[in-house]
Amino acid sequence: MSTATPPTPYVLVQLQSGEPEYDIISQEFAKDNTIKVTKIERLENTRVSDSFMSQLLELSYKKPDFMINMRRLYNCTCIEKSRICEEGLDQTMSRAGDFGIGFYFSDSPIRCLRCSEFESHPERAVILRCIVILGQSKIYKPGCCNPSLTKPPEIKSFSTLPRYHDSVMGSPSGFNQYVVYESRLVKVEHIITIEVDEEIKELIQSMPKADRSIQAGQKRSNSKAWKYVAVGVVAGAVGFVATPHIVVSALGTVGFTSAGVAAGSFAAAVQATIGNFAAGSAFAMAQSTAATGVVSVGTRLAGGTIFGAASMALMKLFKKKAHNHVFDKKNE
Repeated sequence: MSTATPPTPYVLVQLQSGEPEYDIISQEFAKDNTIKVTKIERLENTRVSDSFMSQLLELSYKKPDFMINMRRLYNCTCIEKSRICEEGLDQTMSRAGDFGIGFYFSDSPIRCLRCSEFESHPERAVILRCIVILGQSKIYKPGCCNPSLTKPPEIKSFSTLPRYHDSVMGSPSGFNQYVVYESRLVKVEHIITIEVDEEIKELIQSMPKADRSIQAGQKRSNSKAWKYVAVGVVAGAVGFVATPHIVVSALGTVGFTSAGVAAGSFAAAVQATIGNFAAGSAFAMAQSTAATGVVSVGTRLAGGTIFGAASMALMKLFKKKAHNHVFDKKNE
């Protein structure tokens, strides 16, 4: 008795030169004149398309004055093409970056290489051309970022829904980055295979460090973060006996400020290493103390001890901070 083969959940249609879709995409790549396109395929996946439309309708229902604000943007990935075709961009494909953990896009093909894992596996890299629902986007000032985000930031003053932005846009490294935090806001339209030659590899390697993948920068910061924690714990008693003013000042030096966690600081590195923190954790107490200036016994035992002492170690190890960007309210 034969078993029927389940239908393929998607269809890949290879486009040819001369077709309108192919020519439009080719022209966009020609603007950079650095990436050679070898193949352009249109992805048709009914399940992903239905999910995308469902999210669009849901947003329209929840937000009567909802601005659709959809754009075609680029994303570079080294994930297997078959997985992208079957699942689209699912939540496990999100990554950490300048604006927290989300899905990162660029309005330029060459720029999307800078904010991806391209350099790690260039032979597997493909560029995705996607329709992205940006909706009401939170726009950061040039040079500013917020790597602590796990969802769009709250709208500053709201009396009715919506309470949160739908996406984030900023240019912390000299080029535009668009970030959404839900995979349902993205529909992969085209998968573009590129020719990865030595010239392209050298181009990526020659880019300024600030313009290259934030993941590489986090790895460097993470290795230092644990070293600082170790030094901080040894000197922890200082944080316990210090006055509230000293504790708050020390937290500020390590990166906890009244406006949020400073980019490139010890606090940002620890957050990137360990991930998100629950309420009542040392990290959360340190954030609360920096924001309010109130130093409790719990803060002394947790944030004041570890992070306060670690900041003193940082004061000796660094003559100045690597970054001076402070985000959230100061950047708005």
